[in-house]
This record gives sequence, structure tokens and C-alpha cells, in this order.
Amino acid sequence: MRSRLAGKRMLIVLDNAARPGQIRPVLPGDPGCAVLVTSRDALRGLVEQPGASRVHVGGLTPAESNTLLARILGDEAVRNEPAAAAELAELCTHLPLALRIAAANMIDDEHPRLAEQLGRLREGNRLAALAADGDETVTVRAAFDLSYEALAEPAKRAFRLVGLAPCQDLTPEAMAPLADCAPHQARRLLDQLAAANLVQQLGPGRYQAYDLLRVYAHERALAEPEDQALARLQTYYLHVVAEAADLLGPEVPSLVPLPPRQGPTRFDDRDEALDWMTAELPNLVPLIQQGRGEIVWQLVDSLRGFFYAQRLATEWQLVTQAGLGAAAVAADEVAEAAMRYNRAALDWSRGRANEAADGFARALEVFRRTGLRVGEYSALTNLAIALSEMGDLDGAATRFADALALAENEPTRLAPVLFNLGLVQVSLGETDEGFSYLARARAICAELGIEHGEVNCLNNLLNFSRHMGRFEAVEEYFERGVAMSRRLGNQESESGLFNAMALVRLDFGRQDEAERMAATALELADSPSMFRSRIDALNTLGDVALVGDRPAEAIEHYRQALDLSRQRDLRFGEVEALIGLTYAMRDNSRALAHAVEAVELTARHELRLCEGRALLAQAHVHLRREETEAAIDFAERAVALLRKTGLRLWWPRALVVLAAAHRAAGDAATADRHDAEATWLLGVMGLAPSSN
Repeated sequence: MRSRLAGKRMLIVLDNAARPGQIRPVLPGDPGCAVLVTSRDALRGLVEQPGASRVHVGGLTPAESNTLLARILGDEAVRNEPAAAAELAELCTHLPLALRIAAANMIDDEHPRLAEQLGRLREGNRLAALAADGDETVTVRAAFDLSYEALAEPAKRAFRLVGLAPCQDLTPEAMAPLADCAPHQARRLLDQLAAANLVQQLGPGRYQAYDLLRVYAHERALAEPEDQALARLQTYYLHVVAEAADLLGPEVPSLVPLPPRQGPTRFDDRDEALDWMTAELPNLVPLIQQGRGEIVWQLVDSLRGFFYAQRLATEWQLVTQAGLGAAAVAADEVAEAAMRYNRAALDWSRGRANEAADGFARALEVFRRTGLRVGEYSALTNLAIALSEMGDLDGAATRFADALALAENEPTRLAPVLFNLGLVQVSLGETDEGFSYLARARAICAELGIEHGEVNCLNNLLNFSRHMGRFEAVEEYFERGVAMSRRLGNQESESGLFNAMALVRLDFGRQDEAERMAATALELADSPSMFRSRIDALNTLGDVALVGDRPAEAIEHYRQALDLSRQRDLRFGEVEALIGLTYAMRDNSRALAHAVEAVELTARHELRLCEGRALLAQAHVHLRREETEAAIDFAERAVALLRKTGLRLWWPRALVVLAAAHRAAGDAATADRHDAEATWLLGVMGLAPSSN
């Protein structure tokens, strides 16, 4: 052949080459010739030849798939059913052979209906449907058979195992337990499959089979089953998930027994664990959904802290449902309670406090009866949080006290209880005691390296420091909290910190800076799951607009916050919005209605942190309406309550309104005395008297 080609300029096409050895003997020696080789294999040995280059031919693009279908069936057929054409191309994985067969099977129809062909592919055996009518040799399966049969037996087995695993992709570390071999051997097997174009390498160390190839691999796996392979894969994932969970949330206890750890430590730090968990989540969800027995609920419970921190509600719901189903089939009461606890935690993250409280209470009953103290502690703590959100602060305080007794001498459990008990005590008006609980919780978290816990403490310490007029440490709380939130990727905490500091800036008259920070807080709370932070930011933007004498803008922000709070049954956000609307409304009757509602809500739910300010807002409206007697009455009640609860930021502001009411009533001496006290109190905090 070489002698025949000598002196000629020719293009030689060598189609469907199996290996480099078939090609080398027929390569022309004359420089005037070019050779085009097609192959199912990567032919890596051939690429090393001088002048050789490899072009990978993947599937068609969506537009190219559309063009191919239109070329075979006619433009009208594709134009009439664009959605069906697009889905048909997806089901064919944009492979030209599959698309040609699917289209060819409709050619004889007078009016080809893509939707009918689509139905056949959706409902039946997709590979069987992708065969040319009347010609058994023209099938997608036959094309895949050629590639599969060319493999050595170990690579064939590896390909079958790829079809057995429900994962979207595989790493050598996951392939190793699946194939029961060492990771370096698993990598070699995956590389062989990639060279045969039976899997594609998505990135370093991550491999995936096209959809149709996965269907084909699954058929092969069912024909030669390996009973223990999937169990080995699930066990591998459980051990790695449990290790990652310990790094991501050391304070989150396991509610179900876990097997002893195996193998070396896989992660050097928290960031590595988070990156792995994020990358593997698309594999973990289907693995759990298709699993059976205890490993299902073990995986679900180990993922709880990750789901909560990342606010991944959809994935959390899918796996929790699978866990509940597996526990019910096994009739395992404790496992079912643990899964109900998971679902209650998901409900709370979605703002469904009533459903969450019910779920935690049901789990608590089982944990108590079976003597699972860690479950009892966890259910008590989270039931108390849900009750607090619903406005039942006394009920919350009782559960927190019970949890505190269970958590003594166990710092990782003690910190969350102290933190939440601090929130409740401050809300009940026991500000000094509550603040000390928060400070203790922060110290424990800092000592143990529980960063999520510390950043939550910093957020609330900043917020309550402001209410209590303790501005000395707010900059440190803010700067450390923001740095930590960004390191953790916790936008919700960062939003809360920016929101609290925006209010501090507003207190000190730095309105432009306050507005920028509040806008940042709202921007950070862009996820639907961050509705609490969004409510807070909207209320703060209302405050900024109000101080800037933009009442219409303020009312719009407050109304948005009010609507969202009522949708989620969040009392604090609702009261804050009502107080804001009281000040912003120019219609005194409507303003008074908002103030009265705020006072009633704070009294009914014992929201001492808000009640004094609600009374102050009502006093302000009565003053505007020239109802001096009522204004004095409500202002005096506000002063007394704010003094009792230690909310020093608001106490002098109430004195200013009380002074104005006395002055309006003609009692200038009393008014001057209250004004002087207010000025002195503001000066102690470093604040100047404000006309607003």
C-alpha cells in the first residue's frame, strides 16, 4: 500500500479502528498524504506519532440535534412540537445514531408526532425502542455492544458496576469499594473506560457515563449481578459523610448508632470536608433514595448539620422522606423518631414553627421513653426554639432549663442551650442574665472551635449590645463575625451582622452608611430560606427611610416585612414592622391601630424586648393626636418597663416623649427634668439627642 501511495497526494479514511496496531502498518510514508482515523477508543498510543492530533467528537449540541431531526422529519414536524423535539434529543443523549433511529422510526407516518415517539422512549425500554424498525443490526445497543466487547474482563466488570451505582458520577475513591479494589486500581479501570468512550472524565478524578450508556451498563449489571457491591459503596459514603459531619458541625449529635470509623483521616480541615460534601451531594441523594435498611437513616442523620447550615431544603426533604420510609419498613421506633426529628428541623428551617414543634414533641416522647439522652436533649432544645418562635417564651424557657440539666459537663451540648436560653431570657426582659448566657456560649464555642455557634453568638451579642446601650464591643463583634461568616460561607449570619450594625450606624446619625449596610443585609438574604434575615433587613431599611424623612418608602419596607412575618408566624418581625408603621403613618387613626396591635401582641406573647418600644410608639401617636393624658400614661409605662428590662438605648427616648407630653400638658418643670435625664443617659452611651 505504501508503494502504491508513493508520490501521490491522498486523504485516507480508516474507519472504526479498534487499536493502534491496526493503523500503524497502513500509515503512508509519503508526506503528501493525510490520514483520518475514527475509533471508539482514544488510541492514545497513536497520538504519540509525529504529526498526529486527536479530536474528541462528543454529542451534538441542542441546536444541532434540532437540525438533524428537522433534516429527517421536515421542518414543520419539529416546529410544531419544539418542546417534544428538545426532550427527545435529551433522551437520546444528543447521540446522532440514537436521534437518527428515533427519527427514522417515524418517517413512514404521514404526520410524524414527536410526542408519541417521546412517550415510547419515556415509558418503555429506551434501548429497545432505539432500534430501526425491520433491521435488528441498526440499534444503539449494537453500537454499545461493540465498545463493551472490546474491553478486557476487569474493565467490563467496572463498566457494569458503573451502571449498578445510582450516583451521577464516580471518583476512584468511590469506585474502589464498589469494585472491591484499591483506589489506584479503580482509577486505572475508570481511565480504561474513558479511553473506550464508555465514560467521560468531567474533571480531575471525576467520571460519568452518558445517560444512554448508563442505561446500557445497568442492563449489563442486572445480567451479571454482584450482591455486595452497592452495600460496599454505601458503607464507604457513610464513613466519609460521618467524618465530614464531625468537622462541619461538631456540636450536632448523632441520633442513631453509627458503625466504627474505618481507614485513614480523609480531610485536613473543614473547608475540604465542605467541598467534598458539596461535590458529592448529587450522588448521595439518589444513593439514599435507592437504599434500604439502617444505612439509609444513618446517612440522613449524618447529613443533618450540613443540610441545616447550607439551607438545602429540597435535598433534605427527599432524603428525610427516604429515611422515614426505611425506618417504617424496619419497624425501628428510635430510627423513625430520629427521622421525624430531621423533618421537624427541616420544617423549622422553612419557617413552619407549628409543624416543627409537633415533630420535635413526638420525637421527644420516644427518646425519653427509650432512654436516649442525646435525643432527649436535642429534641428539648429544638422544641424550645420552635416554641420561642411561636411566642411561647415561658414554654421555651422551661424546655431549655430541662435541656440545661441534661447538658451539664458536656460543653458541646452546653453551648447551644446557653445560647438559646440567653435569647429567651433577653426576650423576656431578663437582659443582663440573658447577655451573660450568650457570652458564656460564645466563650465555649471559641474554645472548642465551633465556628457556626460562635458566629451566631456574635450576631446576637451585637444586636443585644445595641438595645442595652453597650457599644464598647460592637465593632469587634461585627468584624470577627463577618470574617467568620465569610470563611464559613454563611450568608445568613453575615446578613444579620450587617443588619445589626446598620442600626448602630443609624443610632449614631450615620444614615448613608446605615442605608448601605442594610441594603447589603437584604442582598445577602437572597435565598427563600433566609426569610428571617430578609424580614430584619426590610424593617431596618424602613427605619433608615423613616429617619431620612421618606415615609412612603419606609411604609413600603415595613409592609413587606409585615406580610412576610405573618406568612411565617414570626412574632418579632411582625411587631417590629407594626412599630415602624406606627411612626411612618401620617394617618393618626391608622397609626394608632398599628400601635395598639403591637402592644397587644407583645403583651400576649410576653415579648419584653419589644413591649416597651410598642408602648413608646403608642405614646408617640397619642402625642401627635394631642391626647396628652394618654401620651403621658403610655410614655410612663414605657419608661418603667424599659428601665426594668435594662434597654438603655430606648429608655432616654421614652423620656424624651414623656417630656414632650408633659410640656404639651403645660408642666414645663417636669418636662425639663425628663429632658435633662434623657440627655445625660444618651451622653453616657456616646449618643447625641435627636430631633427624630
